[in-house]
Amino acid sequence: MWALYQRVDFGVFTQRLALSLIRSSKKLMKRSSRPRSLLNSPKSNHSLSVTLRGEIRTPSGILLEALPEIPAKSFVQQFVDLLYPKMAQLTGAVKLTDGTPYNVVAAANVFRCNAAAGDTTWGIIVGDDNTPVAIDQYNLVSQVTTNVVHGAHNIAVPVTEGTTRRLDIIRIFTNNTGGALTIEEVGLVVITGTSAYKHLIDRSLYSASVDNGNSISLRYRISVTV
Repeated sequence: MWALYQRVDFGVFTQRLALSLIRSSKKLMKRSSRPRSLLNSPKSNHSLSVTLRGEIRTPSGILLEALPEIPAKSFVQQFVDLLYPKMAQLTGAVKLTDGTPYNVVAAANVFRCNAAAGDTTWGIIVGDDNTPVAIDQYNLVSQVTTNVVHGAHNIAVPVTEGTTRRLDIIRIFTNNTGGALTIEEVGLVVITGTSAYKHLIDRSLYSASVDNGNSISLRYRISVTV
């Protein structure tokens, strides 16, 4: 009886050992099948981000309200379409702010957004409609320009903070409408070639109310972090 019990116990032990070795082998094969770079590379904080922020000030420049900084994550199709001619070095059709297609050539200026004071057609622009953003939009839904003074752009020299490199695009709008200025949408319009060819690349929903005589400073910030 003892010999029979010993043989049965040894058989169960052998079976369990074999199953354990098979499982270990499968785990090892699964792990080794992954790229070596994934096995050995440390976690990365690398990111590209674009944010939008506003500040409301009195005519003398006193800060009244610092508005929240939000992700400007509503890039529309022109953003991608403008990359194609430069990267492929081929001509590509990109919609203008009036909806008509324009053939952007490889050598054209792209992403210029330093519109002068008083120019309401490109650079940072504002509107008063809060319709959700659609990928095929090519302009603001309801741009506001009448009696709203559009200042010159301030595009700061890129700076590095720690592991982040950032670029700021700033424009000040002064409300001379005689009443409160309501802002619900902000856009970034760039030009290709001459200033005649304008393309909306971002439309973000951003709410602000500016009393008559006061101004709002709007800033797009493009950041890269490693």
